[in-house]
Amino acid sequence: MHGGGVAAGAVRYGGVVQDVGTATTGRAAAGVPEGEAPVRLDVLVRSSVAAVAGHEDWRLVDTDTAFRDLGLTSLRLTELHERLREATGLPLPTGLVRSLTLVESAASSAARGSEAVDAYERAARRLVARPPADPDAFFRRLFALIDPTTRYPVPLPAELSRSARRLSPDTRWPWEAVVPVRELRAAPFPVLIVSGGARPVFERISDALAERLDARRLVVPGGHAVQNTGAPFNTALEGFWSTV
Repeated sequence: MHGGGVAAGAVRYGGVVQDVGTATTGRAAAGVPEGEAPVRLDVLVRSSVAAVAGHEDWRLVDTDTAFRDLGLTSLRLTELHERLREATGLPLPTGLVRSLTLVESAASSAARGSEAVDAYERAARRLVARPPADPDAFFRRLFALIDPTTRYPVPLPAELSRSARRLSPDTRWPWEAVVPVRELRAAPFPVLIVSGGARPVFERISDALAERLDARRLVVPGGHAVQNTGAPFNTALEGFWSTV
């Protein structure tokens, strides 16, 4: 997440089977004999995860793999929640399934019409349309638009230089992202918009997202990559979850 994002928490798959069998009622799922509940619920949850994630074989779903590593976003986890609720006949609490969703704060489509946001997008599009021949120079100019507070060493470190050379006309640029506002507003999980306060254009995008999603808004001073602040960012997320 660069500069800010939309957060909605994170859990692992392990432990969900027991919760499904006992959620709110302390009993096994409807129609499942008590002695067979753990086995059948394990199959149910793993097959449901596979279906939502697009995996052909539920047996390949590792119970120790985090949801995000299985390719499940917050919206996909909402679908999983509904599948499990319908299959078990249990009124599963919405807190049973949580995830972390990050939306690139440079997704200018969320705040088009703002003078600062539109100016940023025009400058970035011009640069991408006619990039410098030197990949390192292109990288520097692009990130000067995204985060003018960061100064990169000359020459670029090897890892950044390799990243610069992977940029191409086929790259999907942040301003091409479309935030699923309607789906996020309708989802049963809370939303937190966090930004680093370093770039007015990203603050405007974050403000627009918070308004459109009816989300909680927070600024954690820390520049472009707010998640790299460590404890301040983690404390903000923990505080968010403790109040929902």
